[in-house]
Amino acid sequence: MRHRAEILHPSKNRDISTSTLPKWPTVRQQFKQLLVILMLAFFLVNELLQRHTTSL
Repeated sequence: MRHRAEILHPSKNRDISTSTLPKWPTVRQQFKQLLVILMLAFFLVNELLQRHTTSL
């Protein structure tokens, strides 16, 4: 029983460490995605504004 407890506890600690660590990469990925979306939206708005000004 002691051996099982010793084996289970490290695995639980590892699960906690692995579950807390991947949060940062996901946040970074979301931030990068937001930046990409903002850049695309900015370019689209610029193109639309240029077309609107040229049409006027």
